[in-house]
Amino acid sequence: MKKETGIDVLDTTYKEVENKLEKLGIAYDGNTMERLIDTLWKYCRRKISGPVFLIGHPKLVSPLSKSMPDNKELTERFQVVIAGAEVGNGFSELNDPIDQAERFATQQELLKAGTKKR
Repeated sequence: MKKETGIDVLDTTYKEVENKLEKLGIAYDGNTMERLIDTLWKYCRRKISGPVFLIGHPKLVSPLSKSMPDNKELTERFQVVIAGAEVGNGFSELNDPIDQAERFATQQELLKAGTKKR
């Protein structure tokens, strides 16, 4: 995503992602960082001819996946992409109860904040 858009999803702000989406003319639903990054990802994915395996998704958009041992902000998740379309998805299931509780609390906060249609 960084190569395609200049946005490092692990080191960005809501406003930077929102500005990039608007500059690219990409319509998006929702007003959370999770939604904006997912929309930006889908824009980038369409440009991949594939077939490829994409790995290391950000934890923000993969809340049920285990974190990678060497980078806790990325997860043990993969997607198979062919001609810009996701044809497969898999991940190592998060089974740490403390980590799960923290992620569920984050997801609950996102739900409480709600999303707006644009």
